[in-house]
Amino acid sequence: MKVAPILQIGTLFKDVGEFVVVFNKHFGSEKAWSAKMLSTHTVLVKKRLSDSYSRQFGVRLIEQKIEKNYFKVGEEKGIEFVERAFEKFETTEIDDIRVPKDLKTFGIWWKNGRFISCNSDLAKNYTSANAKITSDHIKSLKTFTNMLIAAGQIPSLAFGTLLGWYRNCGVIPYTTDIDISIKVGEFSEEFLQSMKGHTKFKLLRSIGDAEYAREMTVQIPGSGGNSYADVFYRYPVNASFEWTGITYGQDSGWSRLRCVFPTISDLCTGEISGELFFVPCNFLANIQASYGNTDWLEPQDKNYYYTGHDRLVFSDGNWNKNLTDVIRYY
Repeated sequence: MKVAPILQIGTLFKDVGEFVVVFNKHFGSEKAWSAKMLSTHTVLVKKRLSDSYSRQFGVRLIEQKIEKNYFKVGEEKGIEFVERAFEKFETTEIDDIRVPKDLKTFGIWWKNGRFISCNSDLAKNYTSANAKITSDHIKSLKTFTNMLIAAGQIPSLAFGTLLGWYRNCGVIPYTTDIDISIKVGEFSEEFLQSMKGHTKFKLLRSIGDAEYAREMTVQIPGSGGNSYADVFYRYPVNASFEWTGITYGQDSGWSRLRCVFPTISDLCTGEISGELFFVPCNFLANIQASYGNTDWLEPQDKNYYYTGHDRLVFSDGNWNKNLTDVIRYY
């Protein structure tokens, strides 16, 4: 029999000790109630309803730091609470309880909120100095990905941006673009059309169609000049794998790559420059599929080519349709 998960309540007290003080003030004289500190960030509250039955819930300290634009709650293994990070949110009051004002968006972040830290030990071997993508670009990317979420498209870091997050604990210094991916079933034509007239996040191009290699490129403003984000849509291969297409420029004859990687069935969260983004929970398998089992540990230069002996990246011919049907510039 599967045990029902413990109800969770968050608190913005400075520490859970403050919560226990307030709890004891109001419930300390009532024998049916008890509060036990499990750690510096979790309290387990119980109410005994009979000699053989009680109800319980966990009170979790919501961590908030000035330099981080998100909330986080810590891990508590004894009661299977995982470390989670989620968007900061406004609240409203329902029956004397404060709840997130935008429950739908909060639900998306909470469901996919298991937090994964970058590899800080590995990052010591890589420089992030003079990165072309700045913290301003990352803030703009955050705004853009929130727009995608509001449109029902859940974006995950992908390719070089995913690699930079985990290996560099930031971005790969010489790269000028940002990669994210979305399930093709979440594609919104209405969103695409709305971006055509956007002045800040200008739609630069779109590629492919519903059946093959859909992609769009959007301007990402920031200090030192604009960057851009390539939004790749993921197509199913089977239950175990997905693929996206990459199109090279006119000089290559509009050649294509097919990038195959383990299915992203679950999303987690990761941080870049104090901003929170979704990452594949199986991030390492995805990195290895694109960059090789060990080659991902080596810095890639601007001439890096994806295909290799242990990578699931394959040449996929050239576009042979009328280019105006498959590659559209705006």
